[in-house]
Amino acid sequence: MIILAVVSQVANAHFYYNLFLLQALFQLQTINQLSHNIHRNALKINTLNI
Repeated sequence: MIILAVVSQVANAHFYYNLFLLQALFQLQTINQLSHNIHRNALKINTLNI
């Protein structure tokens, strides 16, 4: 029974760790997308100014 509880705790920790990694990856992609959009908008503004 104790072994089962430990395995359950480890699986639970692993799940939350994966969730954390997934969230971090999503945030990185969001930042990357934002950076891309800012760059693209800056290019549009430069084109309009010419």
